[in-house]
Amino acid sequence: MASTTKSDEAKPAPLRPPPQPRIPLTYITAPAQRLYVLSFGALLQAVKARCFLLRWWYPEYWWRYLFTWVALDALFILGMAELRIPRLTFSWKARLMQIFVFGLFNVTLFKPYDVSGHLFGQHTVRLSPISTAKMNPLAKSFCLEPPEHVALIPIVFNNTHPTHISYSLRSLGDDSSRTYVNLSSRDLKQIEKIRSDTLTALEQADPDESDDAEDDYYDYNDLSRQRALTGSNDPDLEYRLEKTEMLQYIKVSRPGVVRLERALDQANNEVRIRPTEVTVVYCPKVEFMPGGLTDDGKRCAGTSEVLDLKMYGVAPLALRWHRDVAGRRENFLVEGIEGHHRTRGRSTAEELRIPLTIHLDVLGRHTYSLDALTDGVGNTFEISSLPSSARLHASLSATVLRRSAMSFKSCGPGRPASLLIGKETPLLVMANDADVDDGPWDITIKYQPPSDDKRKFKPWQQNFKTPLGKRELTLLARAPGEYSITGVRGRYCPGDVLSPETCRVIEQTLPIAQIEWKRIHECSGDTGVSVSLILQGKPPFKVFYQTKRDGESTRELSKVFHGSRGEITLQPERSGSYTYTFLRLSDANYENVNLEGPSIDQVVHPLAAADFVKSTQADGKRVLHSCSGSLVDVDVELKGTPPWNLEIQILGRKATKNVFIPELKNHRETLRLPIPSVIDEEGGTFLVDLVSVEDAYGCKRQLSVPGISVNVKRVKPTVKFYAQNGKRQISVLQGSRALLPLRLTGDAPWLINYRRADDLQAGVTRVTLTTANEHLSVSEAGLYELLEVNDAYCPGSVITNEDKYLVEWIPRPTAHIANTTQITYIALNGTFILPGVCEGSDDHVDLDLNGSPPFQLIYNVAKGTDQGGIKLIDQPNFSSIQASTRFQLQTSNPGRFYYEVHAIGDSSYPIPKHAGAIPHSERLQFEQEVYPRPTAYFKRSNRISFCLNDQLTPRDDYPLDGTIVLKGIPPFTLDISIKNLASSETYQETIETRLYEWKLDIPSYSFRTVGPHLVTIDAIRDGSKCRQSELDTSRQSQWIDVAETAVIVPFDRREDYCVGEALQFQLEGTPPWKVKYRFDGKLTSAHVQTSPFRRVADRAGEFSVVSIAHEQDMCQTTVSDLSFRIHNIPSAKVSHGKKLIQNIREGDQAEIRFELIGEPPFTFTYQRAELASNVKRGNTPKVLETHTVSGVNSKDYSIYSAAEGTWTVSFIQDRYCRYPPIQAEKGIEQA
Repeated sequence: MASTTKSDEAKPAPLRPPPQPRIPLTYITAPAQRLYVLSFGALLQAVKARCFLLRWWYPEYWWRYLFTWVALDALFILGMAELRIPRLTFSWKARLMQIFVFGLFNVTLFKPYDVSGHLFGQHTVRLSPISTAKMNPLAKSFCLEPPEHVALIPIVFNNTHPTHISYSLRSLGDDSSRTYVNLSSRDLKQIEKIRSDTLTALEQADPDESDDAEDDYYDYNDLSRQRALTGSNDPDLEYRLEKTEMLQYIKVSRPGVVRLERALDQANNEVRIRPTEVTVVYCPKVEFMPGGLTDDGKRCAGTSEVLDLKMYGVAPLALRWHRDVAGRRENFLVEGIEGHHRTRGRSTAEELRIPLTIHLDVLGRHTYSLDALTDGVGNTFEISSLPSSARLHASLSATVLRRSAMSFKSCGPGRPASLLIGKETPLLVMANDADVDDGPWDITIKYQPPSDDKRKFKPWQQNFKTPLGKRELTLLARAPGEYSITGVRGRYCPGDVLSPETCRVIEQTLPIAQIEWKRIHECSGDTGVSVSLILQGKPPFKVFYQTKRDGESTRELSKVFHGSRGEITLQPERSGSYTYTFLRLSDANYENVNLEGPSIDQVVHPLAAADFVKSTQADGKRVLHSCSGSLVDVDVELKGTPPWNLEIQILGRKATKNVFIPELKNHRETLRLPIPSVIDEEGGTFLVDLVSVEDAYGCKRQLSVPGISVNVKRVKPTVKFYAQNGKRQISVLQGSRALLPLRLTGDAPWLINYRRADDLQAGVTRVTLTTANEHLSVSEAGLYELLEVNDAYCPGSVITNEDKYLVEWIPRPTAHIANTTQITYIALNGTFILPGVCEGSDDHVDLDLNGSPPFQLIYNVAKGTDQGGIKLIDQPNFSSIQASTRFQLQTSNPGRFYYEVHAIGDSSYPIPKHAGAIPHSERLQFEQEVYPRPTAYFKRSNRISFCLNDQLTPRDDYPLDGTIVLKGIPPFTLDISIKNLASSETYQETIETRLYEWKLDIPSYSFRTVGPHLVTIDAIRDGSKCRQSELDTSRQSQWIDVAETAVIVPFDRREDYCVGEALQFQLEGTPPWKVKYRFDGKLTSAHVQTSPFRRVADRAGEFSVVSIAHEQDMCQTTVSDLSFRIHNIPSAKVSHGKKLIQNIREGDQAEIRFELIGEPPFTFTYQRAELASNVKRGNTPKVLETHTVSGVNSKDYSIYSAAEGTWTVSFIQDRYCRYPPIQAEKGIEQA
C-alpha cells in the first residue's frame, strides 16, 4: 500500500500574471513606449523652465504657476501609471511620494522671493477709463407742471457710480443769483425710489376705467407726473445706456438754469463734467378767456368777434389752433408770439393776452379750438392729451345766422289791397331770407290814413311778432290807408326791409248802374231796344234782368260785363208787346245789389260803324298807358261814308263825360281825349267807350264795341341805393365783384343808367333789372351814382341823397422793417443793408405787418456765389398772429445772404386762395454779410525733433513741419500753448500775424526737459472780431520730441574697476548714437543703436570717451575723463520693495517712488513694461520704455507718469559701484 507525504497534499496556488500595458506591445514595444513617455515628461519640464523665467517678469502670478505645475506633474504621474508601461509602473505609495517630491520642487521653484538681493519691488499702474457725467443726454426740455411742480433731470454717468452730486440753480433773468445744491448718495437713492414708485403707479393705472370728473383729475395728475419724468419733448424717446453707463436723476422744484457743478465717485475722485445747462421753466398754458361766445352761441353773418387768448409761458410762443366752419377744417400755426417788452435771452415765463379777430361771413356752425402751445425753450402744451374736464376753455363754438329780409306779399305800389265795407282784409308780411333759429321776428308797422278821411281814422305805429316757428305775419287791415314796414329784427340779428315795404288799402264802394233805354229804329221803325249800362264798381259785373211778352211767363236773364260800360240789345225775333225790367247787379266785391232801374214797354214792329284800333292787350283787355299830360291819344277806325260824327263817352272814377267829335274825314283818326281831373291828379284807370256814329246820310247808329282802359300813372318809378345800418358803402376784396343793393318802384322791367362819379373818364352804364330788390354788380372801387330810371311804361326819378354808393377795396397786407432796427437803406436798388454778423450767431429782423391777423409770409432766401451771381437756396414761410413779428436770419453758413418778401397774406387775403407774388418793385428786400469764423490747423502732423535747451524756432532741415494754416480775415491773433508732459507745465503765448501760413517761431521758449511736448492751438481771432469755429482736434496739435543732449553716462564712476567687471555707459538722447572714445591712445568711433554702450576692460589701460552725438552728429556733447573705484554694490527699492498695483484714471498721473540705498550721488535705470494681463499666456511682456536718471543726491526719488505698465529698476549705481556688475558678455567688444 502506497503512502503519500504532506507536501504532496498541499500544492502552492499559481502566481497572478502582471497586468498588460494599455497599448499592446504588438503595436508599440515597451522600450518605445518608455521613450515616448519620458520624452513627454522632459518636454513638460522644459516648459516649466520657461515659466520659471516668466515668473521673474510676472512675480505677482507666482501662485498661478505653482498650482498649475503641481497639477500637471500629478496628472503626468497618474497618467503614466494608467498606461502600465513595463518598468514605469509603480505602487500607489511610490506614486504619492513622486507627487510630493515634484510638488516640493515646484514650491522651491516658484515661491515669491527675490533672487537678485539688490533690486526690490515693482509699481504696476493700471489706467481706469475716464469717469464722465453728462446732464440731459437727449437734450430734452423740462418744465414745472402743477400740481407737483417737479422736474427730474437725468444725468448719464460713464465708468462710475456717483456718491455725491453738486449742481447750481441760477434764477431766470438774474445771472448774479445762483443757488448750489449738494446731493449725497442717500439723497440720490431717495430720488430714484420716488421715481420708481411713480413709474410703477403709472404702469398700473388704467386710464379707461372711468370717465367721471374725479378720474379725469387723477389722469391729469398722472400726465403731469409722466412729463416730469420724461421731459416735455417726445416721451417715446429713451436713452439707451451702454454697459459702462448708468442713469441718475436730480429733482428740481423751481424754475431756473440748472448746471452740473461737481460729482464724486466711490473713491472720492472727481468725475469729469461735460458742461451743459438745462433751463427749467413753468410749463406753458393757453386758454380762451371768458367773455367770447359765452351766450347761446348765435351770431349774425357779416359780423366780427374778438376772442381773447390767455397764454402763459416763455416767449417766443408758437400756437397751433384750428377752426371748423360748416364741416370744413382749417389748421393754423402762429409763431413768434411775444410780450410788449421783448428782451433777448430772457427765459422767464410771462402771461400774455392776445386778441384773435374772427370774421363770421360763412353761414353754419363755427368751432374754434386750441391744439398746442410751444414756448421758447421747447416745452409743448398738448391740449389734445388733456382729459375732457381740463379742456373746457380750449374750444368755443357759434352758429352764424343770415340776416332776415321782410316785405309785403301781393301788395305794393300800383297793387293796392281791397277792403270791403264792414269787412277786413289780410296783409301778408313774409320773409324772403331768414333762419328759423333767428325767429320769432319783431316787425314794426306804421299806419297812415287817407288824406280825406283823417278825421275818421287816426295814424298809428305798432310792433308785431311773427308766430313761433313761422316766417310770416298776417296783419288784418280794417281801415283804408297806407301800411308801411319801418323795421325788422330777429331774435339775434337785425333785419332788412325789402321792397315793397308799403301796402295801400283802398275801401271798395258798392256797385251801381246807370241805365238808358233807346229804341232801335232802322229808319223804318222800331226793331228793338238798346239798353246802355254805365257800371261803377270792380269788374266783372253781372246784370240780372227779365223780359215779358203779351202776358207770357217772365224770363230772368243775366249778362256779364268786364268793363264799366255795357250794352244789351234786345231785338226779339217775334213781334209783340214786350216789357223789359232790370233787377240786380253784382261785381267782383259785392253780389246781388238791388237795382231800382226803370222798365220799358215797346211794341216791336244795317248802318254806320266805328271801332278802336287794336292796342296793347293785357288779360284779354285793351289797355293804354299815360305817364304825363292831361290828354291821351286814342286811335279809332271808322267805316261807312265820311264825314262822320262820333260820340265818345269817358267814364271816370265818379263821373261820366260824353265827347262829340264832328267831321271826321279819314278812315283812321287819332283822337286827343281829356283825362278826368281826379284821375289826372292822383292817377288811376278810366274807360273810353264809343257811343254812336253818324254817317254822311244822317243815319246814326249806337255802338257796342269793347272799350279801352286807360291806365294813368302819376306815381313815377323811383330808384335808390339801400342803406345797410345807415351806410351806403361796402368794402370788398380786390378783384372780386361788389353787389350794391337797390330798391325800385314801378313796373318791371327797369332800365337803369349809372356811372362812377369819381372817374370823369368813365362813361354811363345801362343795365336792365327785373326785380324790385335787385343788385348792381360792379368790379371796380369808387363812388357810384344813379342817373336815370325807366320802368316798363314810364320814365322815373332817382331819389335825392340816396343815389350814391361807395365801394372800397380791403387793403392788401404789407410788411416793412420796424423803425427800431439798425439798418441802412440803399436807394439805388431799393434794398436794406443789415449789419454783418459772425457765422452761427443768432440774428433777426423785426417786421411790422399791416392787415388783418393772422398773417402768412413767404420769403426768398438767396446766397451770393463765388462767380458774383445770386442763387436761391430756400423759400420758407411762417405765420404770425401779431402785427409785430420777428424774422429769423440764416447765419449757419458764411456768405452774402439776400432776403425778399415773396408773398404776404392775412385773414382777408390768404395766400393759398389769393395766390400771386408781390411785384418785384414792391417787394421788401434786405441783405446781410455773414462773416466766416476763423480757423487754424497744422499743415502736417509729422512729429518734430528738438534737442534739449533748443529754442522753438523754425528749422531749415524740416521746412514744412510746424506750419500753421490760418483761414479768415487778417490780421490773425493766435493763442498757443506748449505742454511739457514730463513736468506737466504749460507755457502760453499769443501771436499776431497777417500771414495765412505761419511757422512755429517762439524764441522765448526753450526746451528744458526731455520727452514729448505738445503744441496746441487754443484759440484764434481774426479781423472780423468773430470767435473761432470748432477746431479739428486731429489737426489742432503738433507733437515735438525733445531729445537729451547726446550724453554718455558711465554706469560705474570709479577709479579702480572690479575684476571681471565691464565698462558700461548709459546713452541719453535719441538713438542711434555715435560714440568716439580713446583707449590706450587709440581713437575709435562706435555707432550704437541701443543703450547701454558697453566695453569690457580686459587689460590695463586708460579709457576715455571723447564725444557722443545723435545720428548725423546731432546734439553732440564732449565727454570728460572717467575713473572708478571698487565699493559695495548699491540697492534700489520701488514702492518700498513691495509689489504695488495702483489704478488711475485717464488724464491723471501716478507717483512712482524709488528708494535708493548706497552712497549718493546715484544713477539708476528704470523701465516700464506692458501689463501681464495684456500679454498672451506664455509670452514675455514687452518693455515699452527705459530711462536713466543720474546725479541723484537724495535717497528718495519720484517720477510721475500717466502711462500704463509695470515700473521696475533694472540698474543702480552709487558713487562707487553698480548693480548688476559688469560682465564680459558675448557680443560686447573689448576695449
